[in-house]
Amino acid sequence: MNEQNNKGIYTKAVKIVDASVQYPSTKENWQKRKDDIVLTLTLDVGNDKFQPELVLRGYFNKKEDGSFQNNGTATKIRILFDSVGINADDAIDKEKFEISDESLEQLVDKEFCKLSYVYGVKEDGKTGWSDWSEVAKVGDDQKLKDKFIDAVRNEWVRDYRPESNSQDQSNVEEKVDTNFQL
Repeated sequence: MNEQNNKGIYTKAVKIVDASVQYPSTKENWQKRKDDIVLTLTLDVGNDKFQPELVLRGYFNKKEDGSFQNNGTATKIRILFDSVGINADDAIDKEKFEISDESLEQLVDKEFCKLSYVYGVKEDGKTGWSDWSEVAKVGDDQKLKDKFIDAVRNEWVRDYRPESNSQDQSNVEEKVDTNFQL
């Protein structure tokens, strides 16, 4: 992938501090279909004063009888488990469409690669950042970036705006934590 495609895309290894799950019963106004599962991860990004959350949500595709067909948009949750070395088939109960308590506990202290990207400029004039809901194994930064660019090209990610970066790229590199991969 050429350097131009990396503009406004940053990856970093992060550690899960806490994990919680919800099984929403209603559809949000912006959704076409309600989620079956919402997994919220509290992350250690190397800053004691800041522990952001990453929310992974999705639904499972079901057969006409309501049984499991495939992971649907909940694939990103399967990818997370695979990325941290937990067998997703053991973690996700395909009859109840739930994550076991044991699997949630196993997520704590696990590391994965997270991708953040520029979505525009905030009202205060600073660069606006968003976290992508797909992750990868630690060390697979380039694979994750390539997958993100493919998602942009296929218009699955529609708010990536590298030209909106309010700072010069070299200035950003000076301020970004050295654990980030540009």
